Amino acid sequence: MREHADQAHLAAPERSQPLKPDSSEVQLQLKQDKIFVVGDEVVHFSVSCSDGSTADQTPRPCQVQAATAHEAEHTLGGAAPLSPVPLTFVDDGSSGDAQAGDGTYTTSFQPAKQGFPLFSGTLRVSFQVRSGGVEGGAFFDILYTPSPPARFTGAVREAVEHGSLHLHLGVEVRQAGRYVIAGRMDDALGNTFAALSFNEELSEGAHEVDLFVFGKLILDERPAFPLGLRDVEGFLLNENADPDRQLMATLRGVVHTTGRYGSAAFSAEEWQSEERSRYLDRFADDVKEAEQALAQGKP
Repeated sequence: MREHADQAHLAAPERSQPLKPDSSEVQLQLKQDKIFVVGDEVVHFSVSCSDGSTADQTPRPCQVQAATAHEAEHTLGGAAPLSPVPLTFVDDGSSGDAQAGDGTYTTSFQPAKQGFPLFSGTLRVSFQVRSGGVEGGAFFDILYTPSPPARFTGAVREAVEHGSLHLHLGVEVRQAGRYVIAGRMDDALGNTFAALSFNEELSEGAHEVDLFVFGKLILDERPAFPLGLRDVEGFLLNENADPDRQLMATLRGVVHTTGRYGSAAFSAEEWQSEERSRYLDRFADDVKEAEQALAQGKP
């Protein structure tokens, strides 16, 4: 996981940008609690302003105006767009706003019940912001799937197989195809030490997808047991299409807590696969060619 720190948590992006592109006087602080939205799910967006001329980003009063949800421009392709839906950003402790009167304005958006029940693809929330005499615009994007192609059942079957820890996660597939599924694993101390993934074809019907932690990784990292599988997400891959995926509803939080195991349960053998063997054979050929070139005095 140290090599993939960006995968440790579900996407909930925060960013800062100037309110006006040609001025740093006012900085916008923008946050959304999710990018991927499925079915009846709700997403929250938050906006605040700060003084761009101070190092501590002193808060500045601001107003969020003319906010609308609509199809992202790049998805239209000449088709008539759906009617935009007005949204209201508030700072009164409602609509997902964390604290009333703190200068952070928040709105909630539920595509299924706010104008986009059958839409699949990228939706954009555009808005204008005024802070003092400075005014500018910004936007948030989400990827929305109205009806997921498969669902996680929540059932997990745990087993140690061939020296590795396997978590067989129940999935009911409504639409066959290639599914990409990912989860995170924390140890008992709360340290995230493994990213688990699945990328295979699935037919319609009930399945168990295998999310496993390689035995040597457990022996090398020495996590504190029990381990917790959390934040499992997935999608059906739509190759050469836009959008390129149909989302599954994410299992947020801890999905499964494992039993306790001693080190003797796991194998210290290195990972072996057809792909690994192919790469090693190719590297060996490259080394051999380089050695021959050196022996012949070639550059």
